Amino acid sequence: MPLRSGRLDMILMDEQGHIIYVSVLRAAFHEWRHYLVEDRSYLMQNFDVLPNDLEFKYCDHLYRLEFSDSTTACQIDFPDIPLFQYDFKKFSDILSGKFSTHLYIG
Repeated sequence: MPLRSGRLDMILMDEQGHIIYVSVLRAAFHEWRHYLVEDRSYLMQNFDVLPNDLEFKYCDHLYRLEFSDSTTACQIDFPDIPLFQYDFKKFSDILSGKFSTHLYIG
């Protein structure tokens, strides 16, 4: 995702390959931007769960997460989380318009 000034946007994935959008707002940006490293696994607690009601979405999950002042995370070794997860659309679905136009493509 493109980096926005003073904001950290992430897509997190669990061991089943489910993805969810996470944001860290300006107040906690500098605290988290160097701590969270791509392709590592973390145990996270005390975050806010919000409806994924943004106009444009990074994933189709019903909810999104937002770090709060009390959010904690510790790095753990969790080898069951896949490094890659693909969600290909069928050409027939694309040609017939059966896809989400509100999702970012990256």
